[in-house]
Amino acid sequence: MHGEIQLAAVILSCNYLVSGVLLPAELLQYTISVVQYYQQQKPGQFKCMLYDLSAGTDNGWIAQLLSSPQLDSVAKYVFDENVNIGHTGSYLYKQDLTVVYVGDRDLCRFQCLFIVREFFSFLDSNSPLMVLLDTENFRVYGSIGSLLAILEFEKVTYIGTKFKKVIQMGLFGTRARTMVHFPHPKDLIRSNIRNSNRRPIRYSHIIQPWVPAIFWLKETASYLNTSTIYYSDICNTAEPTPVCIQTLLAYIDISLDHVDTFHFYRMLFGVVPISRLILVPQGRPINAIEMFTKPFAWETWVVFLLTLALIATISLVSPTLFKNDPILLVVCGFERYSLHHASTKEKVLLLPMIVFFFLMFNAYGTKMIAFMTDKPSVGNIKTLNELAKSGLKITADLAIDKSLPNDSLLGSLMVHRPIGPDNANLDGTHAHLTTDLEATLLVSMSRNYDYKLHRPRYAIINERKSTAVYGFVIGVKSPFLEILYYTQKVFFESGLFNRWHKQWEESYLVMDRKNYKSREVEHTGMLSFNDLVSLWMLLTIGLTVSVLIICLEFLLNIFKDRTRR
Repeated sequence: MHGEIQLAAVILSCNYLVSGVLLPAELLQYTISVVQYYQQQKPGQFKCMLYDLSAGTDNGWIAQLLSSPQLDSVAKYVFDENVNIGHTGSYLYKQDLTVVYVGDRDLCRFQCLFIVREFFSFLDSNSPLMVLLDTENFRVYGSIGSLLAILEFEKVTYIGTKFKKVIQMGLFGTRARTMVHFPHPKDLIRSNIRNSNRRPIRYSHIIQPWVPAIFWLKETASYLNTSTIYYSDICNTAEPTPVCIQTLLAYIDISLDHVDTFHFYRMLFGVVPISRLILVPQGRPINAIEMFTKPFAWETWVVFLLTLALIATISLVSPTLFKNDPILLVVCGFERYSLHHASTKEKVLLLPMIVFFFLMFNAYGTKMIAFMTDKPSVGNIKTLNELAKSGLKITADLAIDKSLPNDSLLGSLMVHRPIGPDNANLDGTHAHLTTDLEATLLVSMSRNYDYKLHRPRYAIINERKSTAVYGFVIGVKSPFLEILYYTQKVFFESGLFNRWHKQWEESYLVMDRKNYKSREVEHTGMLSFNDLVSLWMLLTIGLTVSVLIICLEFLLNIFKDRTRR
């Protein structure tokens, strides 16, 4: 029995010595294969970073890795614990693969821990980390593990340097899976964000965000089996917007404010391009006199008058050509003699004119009735150039976008109006800068409707001021960037963003109609005297012309009688 125990001890010792000799070589080849795999998966230039924390205790392993001819085509960035973060911080943000060699070094026993922490704080929390260390030494394992857990890296895998052991980690230093063999490189470093231990998604915003973005965040939290927490009043209102957002990033995972994509380095690009539109007050309604000229364009009126002048000229030049008065016949339909008994020349000339004027008068009457029921506006601003020439002031929040006053076309017209709870109440005198996400909603709201004139107070200039892709700022060490990118893409492609936007518009309009009921609704269905002014004018003009013609004929008859005598 004693001999068997000694034999087992000898075998274990031999296995330990053999593994101690063979494992570094096997680990080297496996590391090379992992780097090559990630290089194949990366379109464009692949960047690999090696962070050496062994302090020379690696027995030349790192030098062998760097000098391997299999990695000659790989762009490698090599750093150690003495790296100057101030000069290299821009290189650390997001590498395609980061290999960290710790070996059997306990980082807590050295003063380099602060520098190491600063180094990892520059790395993106979604960066894949391959950490090589003595997995059997708890102090070594705990010193680097606690650091990465605090910084919330979500793609971390530990590989043993003395024993073949692979540990895939979750958030906060929890073990997700342990293996005693080297897996395929594609299965080595995996995201465990869905096993986030109910770590909530923290968000905030400075102004009221796009409502579908809140739905997207809550559905993402449900997908991760966690919740959301809203952080309010983090920023001081006196702080500029960029400074305020920088303050937010230390507390939250995402800011739901739309910001320019070039202001911050850690951002999630939005999937919906946003266009800036300008709402302008409606022009004045047409008056009774303009109502007579508005149905036709000036070109049509020119053709109409020229046709009448041509008929009158022909009747004067050849008075025996027409038995009927051509003007009264084609305009009023008065026949002195039946057109069926007229000459061929008269029929050829007057029949096309009758058809032409019949169509003209029918179209004119239809347009007149339409104008009486819904009076159009005149002087509406339709382009940005017309807006610039009009001198109409444009309200916008200049504290959020300070580039607006520098606009070459409309900058001088910008007037500061802070975004607040009454932002949807348009004053009716200024133009209003908004986005295509809410322009249609603002115009159709009851609070912005003119019940006296039965029309919206504002119209949308169809010409877009600008179109851009905005983004959401992500917290400096948030592990949710990639999962938010994934769910945003899925919800957009499935049409959920459009559905949420329509639901929000419908609910907002229902609430708006309840809160802003018109006091004059009971009168909106009745025609008033003012609505029929054009008809009274038409009747007056017709009677006046008829009386004048009768008087003129009476005077002509008297003059003829006197000349005969």
